[in-house]
Amino acid sequence: GTVPCAQLDMAATEAKAVEAETKTQDDKLNDNTPESFKKYEDKRKIAAQYFEEKRIMLLLQRLTALIIHDKPSNPREYLIQKLTEMKESKMKAEDISSSLLNDEDIEIVFRTTDVSGKSSINAAQCKQALISVGVPVERIDLKSKIAFSPEEFKTLVKDALRNL
Repeated sequence: GTVPCAQLDMAATEAKAVEAETKTQDDKLNDNTPESFKKYEDKRKIAAQYFEEKRIMLLLQRLTALIIHDKPSNPREYLIQKLTEMKESKMKAEDISSSLLNDEDIEIVFRTTDVSGKSSINAAQCKQALISVGVPVERIDLKSKIAFSPEEFKTLVKDALRNL
């Protein structure tokens, strides 16, 4: 048969509680108050500070450079292997070899970037090429030059990798 009234009342009460909780969660998601923005900005700053303190960008850039250099068939397994090696040897991100790129590798990057074939790349192209080989460009002044020759680019890459 029939469902007792007490069970119906209990089900209705539970449904109202779920509805109220859902509304509370929706209100939190749609919170556009200045306090809400400040809270999210604070979280962003905390995350950025953590990233900087733990040198996570450096680690990711070095690992990316390793992948580009070694071109493993299974990058995920390769990264796990490298991170395991780092953990076992207590190696820091800055200890990963900076001699990953030889002169020929750097020349290939330059030629690939020099789409016009004029043996010259502009600052924007130089920046992208540096990023592609894992060089953190935040500390490099690329605005002081309009164009870079292959030798200038090679020197820039080697110096930047050496100074990481």
